[in-house]
Amino acid sequence: KGFLWRVEVTPSFLPSKGRAGSVGTGGRGPEQTLCYLQVDIFKGFTWLSAAIVFNSSWMEREAIFKVCMKLLTLILGIACITIGAIYLDSCTKQYMIPIYLIVSGSTTIFFLMISLIPCPPNDESNNSILLKIGRVCDRLELLFSIIWFIAGNVWIYSIYKPEYIDQSSPDYCNKTLYLFAFWTNTAIYIIFALMLFLGFCACLLGGTAWIRRSDG
Repeated sequence: KGFLWRVEVTPSFLPSKGRAGSVGTGGRGPEQTLCYLQVDIFKGFTWLSAAIVFNSSWMEREAIFKVCMKLLTLILGIACITIGAIYLDSCTKQYMIPIYLIVSGSTTIFFLMISLIPCPPNDESNNSILLKIGRVCDRLELLFSIIWFIAGNVWIYSIYKPEYIDQSSPDYCNKTLYLFAFWTNTAIYIIFALMLFLGFCACLLGGTAWIRRSDG
């Protein structure tokens, strides 16, 4: 459940369809792709996870990557719920921050569990209905994720920097709670910016290679 974006990098001596700078989610055999940079955007928490996977057996690495990302997402979701629950009443300045973490962690785990449900057997009569339901659910999940993430950004960044020591102050917010929420959201922006930069570089390299092939 979520979006998938991959930048594939292949040796220059391979055929043109497998050269550096190609961007996509497939279409190349395991013998062509040297490595790939993959990003998963999980709905509910809008968490971006990225990794560079070097290819010895493409299908094998793909499966390992997906399992690792699901485990990391599960750990993050549990961490959000735990910290939000422990410090539920520990942020006077913005009481919605722990609630934001609890809801984010819960929806992350919920959508992760849904993604583990096996697909039903191929049946045309069932598939059309299931596809429609799936698309509606996907859009609702995406809409909720975007709205909730934006709301979390407002709640977190609008109170920077809160009071960490004086619990009687109206500006008080527990340091562990606030910094966890702050850096979790900030990490999403950092990773997303990195992905945009790498994608731009890949497109630039691909365009340069295409021009050279055309001139040659």
